[in-house]
Amino acid sequence: MRTLRRAVFVFGSVCSAFALEAQSTATVLPVPPGARVRVTAPSLVSPVIANYLEMRGDTVVLVDDRAGRGLWSIPYNDIRSLHLSVGQKKNHGPYIGRGAVLGGAGGFLIGVLIAATVDPSDTTRKFKRVTTGAIFGVGGALIGGFVGSRFSTENWSPISLRQRVSLAPVPRGVQLRVELPF
Repeated sequence: MRTLRRAVFVFGSVCSAFALEAQSTATVLPVPPGARVRVTAPSLVSPVIANYLEMRGDTVVLVDDRAGRGLWSIPYNDIRSLHLSVGQKKNHGPYIGRGAVLGGAGGFLIGVLIAATVDPSDTTRKFKRVTTGAIFGVGGALIGGFVGSRFSTENWSPISLRQRVSLAPVPRGVQLRVELPF
């Protein structure tokens, strides 16, 4: 009987300590209002990219400025990752490379087709298909690389979330769950 009382006392103390800690500390995100954030949560199909508005209790309120999206209210405990936008990155290497490859391939094909179909005015001369294709390919690669350099990507900086401790009833007692911000 005495050990049961001690166990109940310890369990009650732990539960009240978690309840007091949860009530005494307000959740504050190190994000200024109006900042662009990307939030992932299990209740969302894909990450939400929106502007941070405020914290209402334990709920993060976001405003999505795209047409038809509106306000998002996501409980803080549901958030798995939070990233802050740190601006756009121009001259992104993969886009330049992709544009150069596609432009070069297109230019080469156009050059070969032109060399095969166009007859020069001098009947003793013929266009060389590979050479003409290579010249057009280089021009296409330069144009494709320039077009690819105009694309930009958004850079994200992760925001660390505080540790979460929760007690949940399970069929055979109580489960203590600790989530670390990794």
